[in-house]
Amino acid sequence: MDINLEELFVWNSFNAESFSDMPHPTEDMIVCICNAANPHVAVYDCKGLNDEQRFEVARQHGIRITIGCNYHYNVVRKIGNTYFLD
Repeated sequence: MDINLEELFVWNSFNAESFSDMPHPTEDMIVCICNAANPHVAVYDCKGLNDEQRFEVARQHGIRITIGCNYHYNVVRKIGNTYFLD
C-alpha cells in the first residue's frame, strides 16, 4: 500500500495561532511531534491503517518536513497514538 501523506493530513502547527485550533483527535488519528527544541506538530487520519503503516506515516512525515536539508527527523518514541521525532 502506498501512503499518500496529503490524503491523510488533518492539521499542523505551522502558522497556527493556538493548539485549540487542533481538531479533537479520534482513535484513528496519529500525532507527530518533531524537533524537541522547536516543536512542529502534525495530525494525520490513519483510519484503516495498521500499526506498521501508521509508523510509516510518521517516518515519512519526518522526511517530508526536512526536504532540502541535509538531515531528516527519525521516530525516537511512540506513546499511544503520538510519535516523537528528532
